[in-house]
Amino acid sequence: MAADWAQFESANQKKLEIVYINVDQRSSPEFLKYQRFAPSGIPYTLWLDRKDRPLADKTGVLTAQELTEMSDKLLK
Repeated sequence: MAADWAQFESANQKKLEIVYINVDQRSSPEFLKYQRFAPSGIPYTLWLDRKDRPLADKTGVLTAQELTEMSDKLLK
């Protein structure tokens, strides 16, 4: 999974803002900002628009290809 995320991030860092949240660090600024989108499982991927409105979410491991396909779909 880490390799897929690294590949996805490397390919998309100029067009997307990617935020990682460690659910064990509940006092982190990222956790506090996005805690209203509490995951139903881990790993959990959530796509938000620029106003932090949910566009899509997935629970479970995603490949770099799956991450890219969903992101590209939502960017259109």
